[in-house]
Amino acid sequence: MNSKLIAPRIGDDRNDQQYQLASMIASGAQIAYGSDWPVTSHLPLKALAVPTHRQTADCQPVHGWSPQESISLEQSLSFYTHGVAYQNFNENRFGSIAVGMQADLMILESNPLTTPPHNVAQIKIIAVYKKGKNHFQSKKQLP
Repeated sequence: MNSKLIAPRIGDDRNDQQYQLASMIASGAQIAYGSDWPVTSHLPLKALAVPTHRQTADCQPVHGWSPQESISLEQSLSFYTHGVAYQNFNENRFGSIAVGMQADLMILESNPLTTPPHNVAQIKIIAVYKKGKNHFQSKKQLP
């Protein structure tokens, strides 16, 4: 989906066949996200909404790459959480917020599921917890 790095090397036809997430979901595939840093951002919030709009930060292409392959933000979020836990054979230990699960989580200043997709990357992190212990606390507090 990268028009500057990938499409010039593989051509438009092959470029349009990348990231067929909706088709993979329909086939029953289990999906887990990760970073391809330094090609893509190592920050999940920067990439979280891209599969929903399938555009660059400057909204190109207008209708997105292969728009029929777009997915919901909730699905994308689950691939960073439950999908990764499943991939690591630890879906009973982490990957969701529930009693008995390892408390690895971020507290965000706003809900990404109700934020316009192109604004998700700008959501600020308020706190980060690893195994239930606070590892980062922003000076900004939630209301």
